[in-house]
Amino acid sequence: MIRVLAIDPGTTYTGVALVDERGVSCCQTIKFLQPCGLDNAAIFDRAEQIAERLAPILATWKHDVVVMEGWKYYGSIANENSATQTPILVGWLARELRGENLHPQSSSQVFNKKDPGNIYRPFGIDLDKPNEKRLADLMRKIPDGEKAKDEHQRSAVAHAVYYIREHNRLEKTRKVEKWN
Repeated sequence: MIRVLAIDPGTTYTGVALVDERGVSCCQTIKFLQPCGLDNAAIFDRAEQIAERLAPILATWKHDVVVMEGWKYYGSIANENSATQTPILVGWLARELRGENLHPQSSSQVFNKKDPGNIYRPFGIDLDKPNEKRLADLMRKIPDGEKAKDEHQRSAVAHAVYYIREHNRLEKTRKVEKWN
């Protein structure tokens, strides 16, 4: 059984969750009192602080895979802050996670309600609800999902569940191909 440590990185709140096929084992949010704002220079210090706080979690939460929400450019800069800071943060953390079995995922991969492979469809979640309500509904359908206490932890859990679902689907496909 695969155990996934999932990270939803953010400059003010970073959600972390440990999930396997039985459900959610534990969750944590790394919190900072002050956001980085538009200070792009501060992002490097914050990324280092997040990496330092992740280190003991990575050392003590037994896991096989690390899944991290990545970043995808959508062709416009609607939010200049995330357009510059998020890729820096994700890149820095990816560097800090070298040596881990790291699998980045975009939010659009996991949460896009128009994508037939999104995390909500297999659980029968109402796609017309706002994302925060969809996440809360999803947590009620995942064993021990109530351990995810905030949006950042819930996002990390959703990324882990998505990874496990896709991993199991691919494993099943490989077994079928092996016998054909």
